[in-house]
Amino acid sequence: MSRNTIYLVSDYVGDRRWKQQASFDDAISYLMSLTTVFLDTETTGMEFIINDMHCLQAGDLERQYVFDWSMVMADPNKLKALQQLVDKPKMPRAKGAAEESARLIVLHNAMFDLPFLYKYGIVPHRVYDTLLAEQCLSLGILGYGRSLADCLKRYC
Repeated sequence: MSRNTIYLVSDYVGDRRWKQQASFDDAISYLMSLTTVFLDTETTGMEFIINDMHCLQAGDLERQYVFDWSMVMADPNKLKALQQLVDKPKMPRAKGAAEESARLIVLHNAMFDLPFLYKYGIVPHRVYDTLLAEQCLSLGILGYGRSLADCLKRYC
């Protein structure tokens, strides 16, 4: 698999618009091996109460998986797997050892994404919001864009 590959995770097998597809189980297996997961939601609107997600993107610098949300909602086991992805590990702690920490979830504008995730019981325990970090770095002073694309141009 090549660097920066985006995989569709969907029941719509053979969708010609996607060069790469992955099974749900392969995607979850890869994501569970990571200590940091970058996450983004795509939604049907701005309000989580009346709108819904249509896909969830999760991955790292090597691989991104785009989960078709209708596929996830059709199978409670798939939703449970995504809930476990962001949950604290349930591992016993050795005496004197530091507490096992949850997987770090990185979002841009978490205030938008989190209510959509919470709606389905996907509750990250460790979140890093790149938009909030940008606002702290710039002391909240406006004058330039704070979109993910703007932050990437400025810092990467």
